[in-house]
Amino acid sequence: MYEIILSENGSTDSTLNLAKRLARKYHFVRVIHSDAPSYGQAFRRGIYDAETNTIVQFDLDFWDVDFLTKALKLLERYDIVLGSKNLSTSGDQRSLGRRMTSKVIEILIRLRFGSVMTDTHGLKVLKRSKLLMQLPYVSCPNHFFDSELLLRAEVAGSKVAELPVSLREIRASRFSFFLRSRDVAMELLQLVASDVGSLHVIRWWPVLSRLTPVFSMVMSIGLVKKLLPRIK
Repeated sequence: MYEIILSENGSTDSTLNLAKRLARKYHFVRVIHSDAPSYGQAFRRGIYDAETNTIVQFDLDFWDVDFLTKALKLLERYDIVLGSKNLSTSGDQRSLGRRMTSKVIEILIRLRFGSVMTDTHGLKVLKRSKLLMQLPYVSCPNHFFDSELLLRAEVAGSKVAELPVSLREIRASRFSFFLRSRDVAMELLQLVASDVGSLHVIRWWPVLSRLTPVFSMVMSIGLVKKLLPRIK
């Protein structure tokens, strides 16, 4: 048995109507609607509403059938299987600024929490039973909801595996780069300061102090590149 849950969150176009049409046409498709445009809350609702223990989480513009086939096999031995764009064999064809930002986030999370994960965003195959106990404690509401959820599950003993994935951008973001960068930075600091637990003891505040300027620099470079064409 399987089902497809379309967790729509605050779209302003015809996405919701299209999702409802698919649900009427296919009995295995269900639609969840949220008023707020929040990635984290859409993911949270999808986990709570799922009826099977195996959860596959794909963004509509980022999916990979080959990853899914391999991940389902690994789920026999692991609790969480991630598609990582930060592995040496991955093919990340995004802009330099976005690749650098992903690397800084990866380093910060691994240093702060001692995690084995190199990428907490993107493709995921998960055991729902390992997530339900952690969901009530996740405080990050949006961009880093999945990061905090996965970290809490890992600290609680869930076994994690990663597979390389390839991706490239086919459209520009619908959101202002400056506003998105500000929100991402604030929620990242919230995650790093949260009481998730740690897989090893580390005095993390000096690490944060050294890496935060780097993260800010990456965002500033991207912002300048975004604004220069407008100035010209």
